[in-house]
Amino acid sequence: ERLWHLLGTPDKSRILAIGDSLTTDIFGANTFGVDSLLVLSGLEGYAMHMQDNPFPNGEKIEMTCAAKHAYPTYVASGFQ
Repeated sequence: ERLWHLLGTPDKSRILAIGDSLTTDIFGANTFGVDSLLVLSGLEGYAMHMQDNPFPNGEKIEMTCAAKHAYPTYVASGFQ
């Protein structure tokens, strides 16, 4: 919240939080009210055994998000 004041008052609809953890990155974005991108090439992807899968299992992702109460706007298998 302190950092937000340093940035001025940017339009939240222009912010995308990017992270590899549902419990910190994505939950934080949900709490702050900005869109988010869950990257499966990191922590959460390894936990779900999807880190190298270009076509991740959507049902498994949805179940994991519901269990952790963190909902990404977008999901990507990784960055290139």
